[in-house]
Amino acid sequence: VEKFLDKCLSSILSQTFTDFELILVDDGSTDGSGEICDRYAESDARVRTYHQKNQGQAVARNYAIRKAKGEYLGFVDSDDWIEPDMYGRMMLSAHEDNADIVICRLQTITEKGSISKIIGYDSSHIMSRGQATSEILRDEMMPSFPVNKIYRRSLFEGVEFPPDRYFEDTATIYKVIFNAKRIVTIPYIGYNYRF
Repeated sequence: VEKFLDKCLSSILSQTFTDFELILVDDGSTDGSGEICDRYAESDARVRTYHQKNQGQAVARNYAIRKAKGEYLGFVDSDDWIEPDMYGRMMLSAHEDNADIVICRLQTITEKGSISKIIGYDSSHIMSRGQATSEILRDEMMPSFPVNKIYRRSLFEGVEFPPDRYFEDTATIYKVIFNAKRIVTIPYIGYNYRF
């Protein structure tokens, strides 16, 4: 992901909401990604980089969760990018609605840079764990991607992404949602998913 990483990291560090830590896990990259991560950690005190041998995305995410200190967690895949006020809008909703999880809309971007699909609700909803669990299992308006969501960090207690498995997010996010009491969706398109 070396060629995409600068855009990803710049989009996070230029957020209007600035009170966050950015944890980067270099999972045994063989390109220049590890050096790019180190460069960002040297230039911004909010960034912490960790290097490990390649163990897969699930292990990297679990490691980052253990290192996190904030009240809420968010995930951004290294080839994607986010809109400048994504976390600001989501944190505002989290506090105003006393939400354990906030979910924004996501758009998939083609190789040529055009929007191929927008996923998510076009109006705000407040859901219980039962309603949200049903929605995520339906996998239509609320897919089980870990990205495009913020989560109260305590929801991950006792929950990990399973290593050595395809679709590890599908095997995990419904458990996190089931641990929540209040889930909020917002109609804002904040996450850009490079397809």
